[in-house]
Amino acid sequence: MAVMEQYQSDDEIDLFELFASLGRQWRWWVGITVLGVVLSVVVALSMPKQYEVTAQVALPELSAVMKVTNNGYAERDIGRNLGRDLGRDLGRDIGRDIGRDIGRDAGGDVGREAEKLFQRYYHALVSPIHLNHFVEQGGWLEKIYGSEVTDDNRNYLKSELREDVKINIVSPKQSKKGEGLPPRVLGVGLMGLDEALTASFINKYIDYTSNTLLDAIKKTGRQQVVAEIEKIRADINILRLEAKVDRKAQLVRLRESLVLAKKVGIKKPDSIRLFSQSNQRSISGLTSELNDKEKGLFLMGSEYLAGEIDNLVARKNDDPYISGLLPLIKRIKQLESLSFDFSGVKLYTLDQQAVTDGKAEKPKRALIVAVGSVLSLFIGVFVALIIGAVKRRKAVA
Repeated sequence: MAVMEQYQSDDEIDLFELFASLGRQWRWWVGITVLGVVLSVVVALSMPKQYEVTAQVALPELSAVMKVTNNGYAERDIGRNLGRDLGRDLGRDIGRDIGRDIGRDAGGDVGREAEKLFQRYYHALVSPIHLNHFVEQGGWLEKIYGSEVTDDNRNYLKSELREDVKINIVSPKQSKKGEGLPPRVLGVGLMGLDEALTASFINKYIDYTSNTLLDAIKKTGRQQVVAEIEKIRADINILRLEAKVDRKAQLVRLRESLVLAKKVGIKKPDSIRLFSQSNQRSISGLTSELNDKEKGLFLMGSEYLAGEIDNLVARKNDDPYISGLLPLIKRIKQLESLSFDFSGVKLYTLDQQAVTDGKAEKPKRALIVAVGSVLSLFIGVFVALIIGAVKRRKAVA
């Protein structure tokens, strides 16, 4: 029993003795705490300031979108022109309604065009290849990292810079499930040591992306214009060839009918009244090889048929007689008139420009000092308790 009581008394923690030990070892925990605070202050002051610069861009202005669609190649022009031609050929009222429906279905309104262009702009912003081109062309690695840039670490620094550039959709709020909604407002941010240089990087990257995308639209549009003009000219050549073949076929029919009219003695169309008095059997025998549509052509008389033949032989151009040729020629003229002049056009509206305010985002020096002080205090107390326990055991021994 005495031994058990001795073990129980040894296992008990005497709080008075614990605090008395801390008081006796105050030099240790006070010294470690002070040392920790000093080190925290040194570390906080030695860390460089980092500035976070952000900008916001929104949907482009409607005037810019209209300039892109009017001066550049747009599929909606096909529907609009087709509707206008149908309006002229089929009737003003019906054609206007059809043209409006076709134009709306083919190209949509300006608002939807703005969303499509802005979505392409967003995809270009987040493209790592596009960002690499911007960094290389502007020499941004040397501007940001200075002498740290070497041939060995160039790719690493570019990847690090890509990770630092943050592009997020501000509006509308994206749902976690399903497909994302088309962006309407974008945020572009970057953390850097030089606030002015970081702001310049963001602003120039926003503008560079717009200009690069417009150049791509211009290049692609011109290629599409050339391809469509070639297709339309091929269609025109086919129509002209068909018209030429039809003219030759018509000449053959007229000449056959002229022979027949001379044989039955019909010179003028008013001779048709004498047709009932002529020999029906001989006439039906002569016309047996003619189809139903052309059977009565010889009744126009030899003089009329000869005049028609002379007109067809003297005709040098079939274009005025080809239906559907005029809309194709107008479409070529319209395509050739596209200027692809996008001067002053921006594929975004600048909601918030990247500016400098002198407020460093990092480091949080007060937080670093506070955390360091608390941590050093705990370490000091722990060390003081251990030293006190060691001294007590030596004294008991």
